[in-house]
Order: sequence, then C-alpha cells, then structure tokens
Amino acid sequence: MKILSSAGLSSSPISCSARELVHLSPPPLSTCSQYLGEFIEMSGARLLNPDAESDCRVCLVSSADQILKGFGIEWGMRWWSLGVSVGFVGFNIVAALGIYYLRVGRTRGVKVKGE
Repeated sequence: MKILSSAGLSSSPISCSARELVHLSPPPLSTCSQYLGEFIEMSGARLLNPDAESDCRVCLVSSADQILKGFGIEWGMRWWSLGVSVGFVGFNIVAALGIYYLRVGRTRGVKVKGE
C-alpha cells in the first residue's frame, strides 16, 4: 500500500474546504502575513489571505506529503517499498506451490493397494 500511496499521491497539492480552515485575527496594525509568516514557513501551512488585516484564513496542510509522512510514507522510500512488496508476493507464490507439492504433488501417480 505504501508504494501506491507514495507514487500516486506524493507532491499533490491539498485544498482545504471552508470547514477545515483556521480563522485567526492578527494584532492591530499588522497583516496576516506579518503575524503568521514565521509559523507558515516552519509548518508548511498555507495562508489564503496574506494581505488581510482581519480574519486570517489558514489551511494547515498544503501538500499530500505532509499527510503521508504521518503514516510513515515517504517518496524516497518507494523503491524499498516496491522491493518488499515483490518479495512478499514472491514468497507467497513459492510457499503456495511448496504446500501444494507436499499435499498433492507427491501423492499424484501413486497407486493405492487394491486398485
């Protein structure tokens, strides 16, 4: 699942709905970008109205990478995740064939006494 998520969603922009926005009021005589500039830089959030002097609207997530990172999914790990997935599938195929051979393959062609 990690390989699909990192390949398909990485670097995708996120748009917040009106319900997801955080509304703040800056101190008097300052704009939203002056008041929240350092926070926006450090957190990766997005300020929707930087020049406003009241009702600052902030979307706390700007990229799908921020959400994926919370689940331990990173773009740089995509090849490792693919290798683990291929190894898992390969092991299961070998195990299924081995179990089939042990249960059915060895008895095929063996004649039961009395036939």
